[in-house]
Amino acid sequence: MGDIGEITLRKKRRFQKLQDGRYSINLPTEERVLLKILPNQLLESLTALSDALSDNGGLSQFGELGLDDAEQIDLGLHFENLSPEDEAPYTLNDFDIPEPIKRLIPTAYPRDEQAQDNFSALTAPHLLKEHIDRLTSLSGGISNQYVTGEELNEWVIALNDLRLVLGTSIGVTENSAMPDMNDPLIPQWVAYSFLSELVEEIISVLFREIPESDEENDPPLPEDPWGEAPGGLRWDGTTRPNGPM
Repeated sequence: MGDIGEITLRKKRRFQKLQDGRYSINLPTEERVLLKILPNQLLESLTALSDALSDNGGLSQFGELGLDDAEQIDLGLHFENLSPEDEAPYTLNDFDIPEPIKRLIPTAYPRDEQAQDNFSALTAPHLLKEHIDRLTSLSGGISNQYVTGEELNEWVIALNDLRLVLGTSIGVTENSAMPDMNDPLIPQWVAYSFLSELVEEIISVLFREIPESDEENDPPLPEDPWGEAPGGLRWDGTTRPNGPM
């Protein structure tokens, strides 16, 4: 036979933008199943916590929320001691929240418990609702063949939430490496690597829509007396001066 040249194998992209602005979803069945299971596990935990904080009878849902099915990947979301005797309203400090869930609820005042309670009371219900809505969008739409750009943006945030929760559950650090295949946590590690790959791939697809900067034609930023981009606050919360120092 003659020389037929080098054969190049290209991996089919999971997400591709179409001419009508939508995105095609090219996921095999096993990946779609996994992306149905994982969001539902986290949804169960976040919904129970959200219901308890809003006094919607969610306490009856608390207890052992991790799924027992050995075929499913446990996110490590096991609540304990979640039956406060005091009457509602409850705060986050009333519950022994697992570390993976804490990754989704930022701490603004680590050295001031009262300030943190006030901050959580104002932000936690809304923040939990946003997490729940995004995870619901992912779980409910993962069987679709096409999504809008807005939906894909919601998905990548939900996937990163799952990635943070799972990574915290199995103790991922900057220096971590994939364990031996005989490690009992290898399914979680594989799922974590898969989620990380998906997040990177979606960001890459969405990033192509951002136009490159034109240093020659873009107007320069005005000078700021504090040496930073204008329009914000100083580190201590006060406004920056308008005039020269």
